Amino acid sequence: MAERPSAARLLPASTVAYFRIADAPDLVEKFRATAIGRLARNEKVRPLLSQLYGSAAEAFVQVEEQIGLSLDELLAIPQGEAAAALVAPDDDVPALVAIIDVGEQEDAARSLLERGETAAVNNGATIATETVGDVEVRIVRNPGERRPPAYCVKEGTIVISSSPALVRQLLAAWDGGEGERLLDSPRFTTVMRKCLASEENPPQITWFVDPVELAIAVTRGNFSAQAFVALTPVLGLDGVKGAGGAITMGAGDFDVIVHMHLLLEQPREGLVELLALGSGNTTPEPWVPADAAGYTTIHWDAQKTYEAGMQVYDRFREEGALAKAIRTASHGNIPT
Repeated sequence: MAERPSAARLLPASTVAYFRIADAPDLVEKFRATAIGRLARNEKVRPLLSQLYGSAAEAFVQVEEQIGLSLDELLAIPQGEAAAALVAPDDDVPALVAIIDVGEQEDAARSLLERGETAAVNNGATIATETVGDVEVRIVRNPGERRPPAYCVKEGTIVISSSPALVRQLLAAWDGGEGERLLDSPRFTTVMRKCLASEENPPQITWFVDPVELAIAVTRGNFSAQAFVALTPVLGLDGVKGAGGAITMGAGDFDVIVHMHLLLEQPREGLVELLALGSGNTTPEPWVPADAAGYTTIHWDAQKTYEAGMQVYDRFREEGALAKAIRTASHGNIPT
């Protein structure tokens, strides 16, 4: 599994949303070492959590009869990287894809997939197969469905997607095929580079979204929604080139480090200018007690936010419209 290309090296550059767990078992271990994880093992709290988990396991019994796996067995299937993404090619509708390393749990994973196939066949679906390289791709064709879901298992990894073409594309990338990947996207790499807490402590969870391209993809064919998307340049929202984040647990003296970043076009215009955040001193004020459970400080230029909002409002009305509206609302008490 360590030699398999990471999800970012397999996914195409047309990926508009991405979520990744670097290593599922490692995530569980790192979480157990956090303050919340230690609290969950506290002798006074553990009975409550055990009762809640037991209730969930009991409620899962009906599902267990259908899938053939207990809740513990199902949760144990991810054994390495687990990623999900939405891919939006220019010439097709968006497609979902999941990439999950199952390792030694491959038999359990295959059993789960086979039961899913059986249920689909019982509902009128047919199963088609094709070979890509040395991998069998199984396609579940439901009556009247234009694009059937497909999946494959290769070297202890499951690839499952709502598009057979996307499965073929990922397998081609796995074997070194040509084409731009998500890792080649400057927007993706710029945001992810900012999310690295340190080289010694890579994040356990990362995510990325291209909001404008995502909006275009999901509203394709919906004319009323596309009308709003068409306003993004006027509002300046097309200046948001990407958003992403990361969660790193157990990094040095920190329990959890959360990074969130917006990639903005320069110079900023429209609504994006409303985010008038700045840098400054983050030392807690004297009135903050030493035993405070949390503390937040924000440096915000309120005047700049107001001026940016005024420009956006006036763009849809007339110059000075917002100031005039404020004076009217306050019955003329605000001087010009």
